[in-house]
Amino acid sequence: MLRGLRANTMLRGCWLLTDLDGTLVSTPHKAHGQYLSVADGPCLGALQKWLSLGGNICVITTADRRVFQQVHVPLQLTVKRCEGSPSVPASREAEGQLLLSMCTGAVLYQSTPGGVCLEPSYLAFPHTNLGEPTITSSSPAEPPTTAATCLDKQRCQALHDIMIDIFLHYARDVIFEVPEAMESQSCLSKRYRLMWSKLLHYLNGKFQMDQARQIVEREMKIKRGEMSSTKSDSPTSEKLWKYNYLRNHDKLINKVGIVRKEYISAIPAILRSPDDAASTTSTPNPTPPISPAAPVKEETTFISFLQNLLGVDTSTPQDDANITTHTTTSSNSCLPRQRLVAQMILVGIPMKAFDKYFGPYAQIFDSLGVSAISQPNSVVFSRRGIDKSSTVRYLDEAHTPQHGWIAPSVTTAPKSPCYPANAVVGKIAFANSVNLRKCVALGDNPHSADHQLTVFPQLRFVSVEKHDQRRRRHDDIDKAGGVGTAKGHLMDDRSISHLHYVGGEEDGTNTFLLELMDEIKRLHEVRTDVKRSATSGDTPTPAVNEDTFQLALTNASKRAAQSAKKFDPSVLDSAAAKPSSSLQSSL
Repeated sequence: MLRGLRANTMLRGCWLLTDLDGTLVSTPHKAHGQYLSVADGPCLGALQKWLSLGGNICVITTADRRVFQQVHVPLQLTVKRCEGSPSVPASREAEGQLLLSMCTGAVLYQSTPGGVCLEPSYLAFPHTNLGEPTITSSSPAEPPTTAATCLDKQRCQALHDIMIDIFLHYARDVIFEVPEAMESQSCLSKRYRLMWSKLLHYLNGKFQMDQARQIVEREMKIKRGEMSSTKSDSPTSEKLWKYNYLRNHDKLINKVGIVRKEYISAIPAILRSPDDAASTTSTPNPTPPISPAAPVKEETTFISFLQNLLGVDTSTPQDDANITTHTTTSSNSCLPRQRLVAQMILVGIPMKAFDKYFGPYAQIFDSLGVSAISQPNSVVFSRRGIDKSSTVRYLDEAHTPQHGWIAPSVTTAPKSPCYPANAVVGKIAFANSVNLRKCVALGDNPHSADHQLTVFPQLRFVSVEKHDQRRRRHDDIDKAGGVGTAKGHLMDDRSISHLHYVGGEEDGTNTFLLELMDEIKRLHEVRTDVKRSATSGDTPTPAVNEDTFQLALTNASKRAAQSAKKFDPSVLDSAAAKPSSSLQSSL
């Protein structure tokens, strides 16, 4: 069916700027801990049709290399090969292109029929975010070997120490069963509740082993008359022992992946050829079976279990002593380069606990020039001013980079210190080539993780947030006197004129995209002689104009909002809980 659509490229120059988890695919929480690909969800057909009609897609996510399996692999054969000579800017009417913005805007990849490559000018682009404060003069000096989107070594070290302290603070409250911490644990997904369960079991096993050792030593001392019998330790001292053990073995937190760095990949080894890509599974790090197993006492077994559970890339060492530099093979091969750290992540602390544990460090984060972005089960740290909006600004034709900036060409980029050694770089640069009035942004968390996709007045945003989550936020706003905030739990999406609510998560996205394409086709046929054009030989189908796109978006979002209700159980539950007006009158 899609082959017949190839000749109709009416969506040339149109873009979907979309989140991934909860928007194109189920969240790992909803998918029982699995990272599903778009082939496993409802959106595959709609995305393939969009690309085949000439539309373009840029997935903008906090996720890292798992995106290659989740998005690139199932869509690889639908993506059009980008024609052009090296370092030529992309056409304003690009068609059938797929870009992957990963690690919260730190890196941008191009998906091609032959594999994945780095966007040639993104890492060297003079990124600015007018909505964020600038780095203070007390910030560490920027080494010349670091890309503008990445975290340098000094920032990473300072940030790492703070992240360890924060995790130990939260872990202490969990070990001592502080009510607020225990309540927040219920907000974690199954994967991270299991992480904490195994960690506590491990500490308990270590404590029991230590107690057994002390009993043997005590009995021997009593027999030798070196000491008298004493009472066993109190429960409080047991908890303190566990906390002190974790604090004295804080490298364990790095080994299991609770605190970790995510690096920019020069080329993903799993995608060196289309044949390799086709044989890749959708879940590179399958979650271990979740069962009430006995406590894991053996350290190597425990570490391996949590690494697998948390999806840690064990081929990338986290120890700075092992990964600080490596040698390039370019003409500058005598100069060592830092590995480029896209972001740092602390997992296992829910969004509900963010203010208490991270709030006291706000000024320190600001002085380091980093942003702490709260996620449902984790906190992501990135360069200040580098976020999901960075990718949009890079693509936006109306955004002017700093005077004198020259995009690196396909031949010079791999030699630049802004790029990983041996980087595979695309030929066409998409900087300043996108008309935002022919774009639509999509996300399921407009108040938090996707907030930076809502900050452009000329870019319409479609929210597929879960109905019950949105309703709870609105209830809290009402309790606060009806006054919302610009961002966060009390952000009132109803006050944003360019935001349209559909709901239904990935099912809502699929419904909206199908409605949008149908509505564009209907309006386009009315406004142009597209039917006759389509039958007139090689005459290309006219591209949809921005006015038609805008009207189609408005109409499609309204219809999709009605249709998406059937995919959201919370809508049905709330409707069932409220008697209808006719029933109330009969009572």
